[in-house]
Amino acid sequence: MKDLIIINDTHINSTVSVCADEVMLDDGGSYMPSKTQRWLNNSLKDFTNFIYESPNEKVFVLLGDIVDLNKHSKYQMISENRAVILQNAYDTLKRVIRDNKTYIVRGTEAHVGESGELEEMFGNMIGSEIIDGSYAAWNLLLNIEGVTFDLAHHGTIGRTPWTKPNRLNSMAAAMIVDYTVHGEALPNVVVRAHNHTFADTHDNFPVRVISAPAWQMSTSFAHRIGAGLPDIGGLVFRCNNGKYEMHKKLYRPVQLDPIEA
Repeated sequence: MKDLIIINDTHINSTVSVCADEVMLDDGGSYMPSKTQRWLNNSLKDFTNFIYESPNEKVFVLLGDIVDLNKHSKYQMISENRAVILQNAYDTLKRVIRDNKTYIVRGTEAHVGESGELEEMFGNMIGSEIIDGSYAAWNLLLNIEGVTFDLAHHGTIGRTPWTKPNRLNSMAAAMIVDYTVHGEALPNVVVRAHNHTFADTHDNFPVRVISAPAWQMSTSFAHRIGAGLPDIGGLVFRCNNGKYEMHKKLYRPVQLDPIEA
């Protein structure tokens, strides 16, 4: 048996994302996580404990937007120094992935640089698996114990709770047509990220399409476009002999008490 663990949209270097317990800055100062970041870090630690409760061999996929040079919310960045950003990412994620086999899928260029430059550099830092000569790729077709996963960062999803699955259903139908037209076997599971929202087509189609949760709270840009509260968490697929079980771990911040006026 093997476990596939998917972590995405960590956006490390954002002031509203997971980060190291202390980030050393370029001139000898340091950045300490905010209350929101401490909650995110504790949630990631809980997810890590869940991952390692299983004795199964583990394969990690970092499904894009690992770090952030955000052009949307530049005031919500810890540092613009790429060395600081990458070290922060290493200190944050290495304690999760440890020495397990890890693949990297490229995210959004506005966050991770042209052609996923920073994710390629991060892959070099951690020794991620080579995909077509690179440490990070736009797409990944992965077979885990006879279960085939079609993995990429960018997907689409409905913006309201009652329309979330609609575009996933359309994607599932498109996948069926595309693979069939090219005479290729359907994957078992398609996972997309980017939208910071969890949704799932379950068993409605021959291929299951999932939108993965994230590890970043709402930025000023997300507030401006009315994106709503993101889903925080990660996905674990326990695979064996062509079958799998999906375990989602979702975390919800404690609701604030109303202010007495």
